[in-house]
Amino acid sequence: MRQLQRELSFLTQRFQKLCPLSFQQVAQQLCRLQLRRLTGGLLLMALVSSNGLLAQSTQDASQLFQSYQDRLFQIRTIDIASGSKASIGSGFAIDSEGTIATNYHVVSKYILHPDEYYLEALTFDKKKIPIDVISIDVVNDLALVKLDSPISKDFLSLAISEPQKGEQIFSLGNPRDLGMTVVPGTFNGRTAHSYYGRILFSGSVNPGMSGGPVINNKGEVIGVNVATSGNQISFLVPLDKLKQLLETGKSSEESLSEQAYDQLKTNQNLLMQRLFEGQWQPMALGDAQVIGELTGFISCWGESNKRREEQFNEVYRRCKNSEYIYIAPDFYTGIIEMEFFWYESEKLSNWQFYKMLNDSFASASAGNMAGEEHVTEFSCDDEFVQSDNSKHISKTIYCVREYKQFPGLYDVLFLSSTVNLQQKALVSHYTISGIEQKQAEQFLKRFMEQVQ
Repeated sequence: MRQLQRELSFLTQRFQKLCPLSFQQVAQQLCRLQLRRLTGGLLLMALVSSNGLLAQSTQDASQLFQSYQDRLFQIRTIDIASGSKASIGSGFAIDSEGTIATNYHVVSKYILHPDEYYLEALTFDKKKIPIDVISIDVVNDLALVKLDSPISKDFLSLAISEPQKGEQIFSLGNPRDLGMTVVPGTFNGRTAHSYYGRILFSGSVNPGMSGGPVINNKGEVIGVNVATSGNQISFLVPLDKLKQLLETGKSSEESLSEQAYDQLKTNQNLLMQRLFEGQWQPMALGDAQVIGELTGFISCWGESNKRREEQFNEVYRRCKNSEYIYIAPDFYTGIIEMEFFWYESEKLSNWQFYKMLNDSFASASAGNMAGEEHVTEFSCDDEFVQSDNSKHISKTIYCVREYKQFPGLYDVLFLSSTVNLQQKALVSHYTISGIEQKQAEQFLKRFMEQVQ
């Protein structure tokens, strides 16, 4: 298109030189007529070229799908009691021995309850083949499964490198059990504020496409479908995470639960190390000092409200990482969340003000979802403490709950409110999920030193 525009500009200049203003009016009109004809011809060529590119894109998608559909599978979790599908996802062959890559969350029900479910793969020509899980990466939401009986030697090749930003790529999968689909979109590099390096994909990854491959125009895998935010904002697991699982997963002698346990502990240690290495810049919130920027993978937002009906003012700041680790449909971990609320009132009585603070305390909850099947009840300690750096007194509540399947990992919930500032108060809250006791104590100490 740009080449055509340059040619149009060049030819226009040439015609202007051939038709000087000193010509008679008739000659000028003839020149303008020739220019309009030339312009129309070039624009028609541009339109044909643009439509050709679109047609080529559609043709590429169609050809890719036809070429590789025998290497794509629907991954089904079957409920034993009912004999029906409990969940579906997608997967793709990555070697000639029947190994298939998919998402961990696609097969998680079977991993957590193998006595209640079994897995099968549905081929493009509707054959059902039993499969078993051989390795997982719960942190990056990946799994390797294997066909009981390989049906083909064909598989998808893995790309050597990532595409360039703006390059067209193709997501494949089985959305909502409607049949295998190819979705063209754009590669946009790694997402901002990402600890796990997820890829941002401008295309629609719909339910059921999880675990499907994303390929370049050569048919090489560059990532794996994992999640979507709607409006053609989707996320992919980067290829290097899959390659890493292929290198280590096939040789692992650990059980799947042991693999998940080790991966969660290792990841949390590295994540907390990054967090402790951050600068923890202080910032003002009302009359208090709170924590500003922590690290690149945690983003912060703030707002202020004048609640005229309730007769108090509120300023708040929230900081949270944007990614979590899926363990089960009702169990997420890997979340770090902090909240600060500054309250002021000149109209509320002491009793009314502290009732409002109590309501604020009561509304706080852990930032991650965890069902009673997976965690113990919270065990809490509360006390009044005085900061070493001021005369302010705060009421604090410190709660922990342990992971039943992963002993030694905890969710920590902390709440604090100043109580002696006379119609002013700072309420603080943080949640850290999937943390070991030593790290939890280290974080609490530093948090209390920073917030005043």
